[in-house]
Amino acid sequence: MTEAWRERSRRWTAETLSAAHHRPPEQQPRFSTISDVEIERLYTPLDWQGPRAGGSGPTAVDHLG
Repeated sequence: MTEAWRERSRRWTAETLSAAHHRPPEQQPRFSTISDVEIERLYTPLDWQGPRAGGSGPTAVDHLG
């Protein structure tokens, strides 16, 4: 599964993202949360390899900031 997601991410970057670069630029060069944790353009299951939060608590990404 990991290799399949890497291929999907590569294909998205090559096809979808490169096509979007012909449009007006993004509003900001960098997007982040209120805690200044950078937000990536695309997330896949490869970004959440560690333990996950349980119940209705914060997600694993929330613990990075």
